Formats: sequence, C-alpha cells, structure tokens
Amino acid sequence: MVVSILNAHGGLRGMLFELPEVIAKAEGAVAAAGLAGSCELRSGSFLESVPSGGDIYILSNILHDWDDDHCGRILTNCRRAMRRDAKILVIDAIMPEPDPPLVLAALDLQMMVMLGGKQRTESEYRTLFQASALRITQAQPQGLIEAEVI
Repeated sequence: MVVSILNAHGGLRGMLFELPEVIAKAEGAVAAAGLAGSCELRSGSFLESVPSGGDIYILSNILHDWDDDHCGRILTNCRRAMRRDAKILVIDAIMPEPDPPLVLAALDLQMMVMLGGKQRTESEYRTLFQASALRITQAQPQGLIEAEVI
C-alpha cells in the first residue's frame, strides 16, 4: 500500500512499520519501485509501540484481526506516537446495523473463530477510539475511518 501511495503522490515520504519478516519481503518491492529514498522500512510490533512523528497513520485490514483489548493497545500506541495535528486512517469493513449482509456476517464469524477478532459497527469503533483518546471525524460505510487526537 505504501508503494502505491508514494507512486501516486510524488514528493511524499512514507514508512512501512511491520514485523521483521514482512520488512524483509518489502525491501525488494520498495527498491524495485525506485522508492528506497522516500520509503523508510522499520520493523517492530504495534502491540509494543509505534514510530512517532507521522502526519498520517494508516491501519489497513488490521483491527478486525484483533479483540477489543488488543485493538485498544494498538490504537493507544498510535495515539502516543501521534502529534496533535496527525490523523489516523483505518481501512476495514464497517458492519452495518442492525442487519449486516451475509458476506460480512460470515467474515465476522471467520475473524472470531480464526483470529479472535471481529467485524465492528461504527458505534463499536467509536467506543474503541474514544477509549484511546481518539475521536472519529469521518466514517465511510465503504470501510474508511478517519480519526484525530482528542
């Protein structure tokens, strides 16, 4: 994703923060795209900490993998790393209320059984973000959430 963003918007700088085995695989893709000078690769775990100083923190298909406690830890670590004017973008399905489509209900069950995670409604996301001192400023039904520091 970071390669696509940097290719589409020349002049930006980005960072991929991932587990060491993912960073090892990403090195070749970043170099092949000619982005070694504008894309920093840093390994670590967002369950422990997140690099500070970013303008935008993007979590793509992350939160649905985790239970509420782990999501809270991830979001709190992002919040600690964020400047007051930074934003966090979450790209993940938002479960419609009260009757979700069958495909999302099936994905919810799959996340719960395989990973202990779940698909969340907008109100569930708002509760998670609020507990981490973040406020949702936009939630698009297609699955894009924008939040800021409270």
